[in-house]
Amino acid sequence: MRIGLIPELFTLDVEHNVSQMLKWLQKSQGENLDLVCFGEACLQGFNALNADYEHDLAMAISQDDEVVARLQEACRHAKTGLGFGYIEKDEGFLYSSYMLIDADGRFLHNFRRVSPGWKLGQAFQDPRYREGSDYASFAYLGKKITVAICGDLWHEDLIEQFMAVESDVLLWPLYTNYEIETWESGEKNEYAQRVACLNRPVLMVNCFDEGEYIAHGGAFVFEQGKVSQELPMGEKGFLLFEC
Repeated sequence: MRIGLIPELFTLDVEHNVSQMLKWLQKSQGENLDLVCFGEACLQGFNALNADYEHDLAMAISQDDEVVARLQEACRHAKTGLGFGYIEKDEGFLYSSYMLIDADGRFLHNFRRVSPGWKLGQAFQDPRYREGSDYASFAYLGKKITVAICGDLWHEDLIEQFMAVESDVLLWPLYTNYEIETWESGEKNEYAQRVACLNRPVLMVNCFDEGEYIAHGGAFVFEQGKVSQELPMGEKGFLLFEC
């Protein structure tokens, strides 16, 4: 399987963000990619939440939203699978989720972040903002893949749950806005060492952000506590991982 990790620029404009995904789905054909993966909450933009429930509910989408149908059609046309982060609504509850669609445009997997760090202010006390509880892997093109979102792997009890799930690779979409020098001088290696206990390749993909917080992108493959592949922060393009 050929996976493209794509740290793209996302904003608070959903149409812009969808266009970025569509652009890469078109490009995927020339690169013979089986799956293109973007970062955390990239569909609506990482800073789309403001902890006002009515605002956040209106901004969130359901799994059967028209936007998802458009992305499914684009996957069918490109014959490429897609993974993207989004703020999900389901029966009035809100989640930070990651959806995967296969190359035939079919729903493949939906992972809901299991750690609470995505919530802001009063949302921490609002039971309508929820975490998931399913750590299961999914199968695609003969491989088993697990998904974790951002802070999920920084909690001791949660990372143990991921350790117990068998998979060939773990996909780790996140959002981080480290300065490049800070990342290169130590944080990158700390991330690599943090996930060494998972005993499988961990595929980290970040976003670019030019809003209130500046994020510098970057995509990395961590194996055995080290960086085995990278698209450095600040560089545009994609990182190819084959498994």
